[in-house]
Amino acid sequence: MRRGTRGITLIEVLCAVLVLGIAVTAVFRTLEAQTRSTGAMADRVFAHWVAENVIAETRLAGRFPDTAEAQLGGVSWDIAVTAAEASFGLLRVEVEVTAPDRPGARLVAFLPGGSEP
Repeated sequence: MRRGTRGITLIEVLCAVLVLGIAVTAVFRTLEAQTRSTGAMADRVFAHWVAENVIAETRLAGRFPDTAEAQLGGVSWDIAVTAAEASFGLLRVEVEVTAPDRPGARLVAFLPGGSEP
């Protein structure tokens, strides 16, 4: 029986499986990182929305909100508001929104006014 050159050897199959396994592992790690990044981005968006709501409430009511906590996206967000006199009769308002184990947001706005809260 003559040995032909048709077919592949076991070593070639093992090398192909190894390369495929490495590629699949890299793809799954990339997908996992993208999933985590998307979740963190959603948390940042919610935190920013809470900060924008605080600024909007301040503009509409003419005073700072009474609550230091808000619920949005199934998360309880803590709110810290600081204000300081700025130039030209404006009030610099900084709203920092945080939650445990989640990325937060910080928003700065300049509102008409002249007295700190």
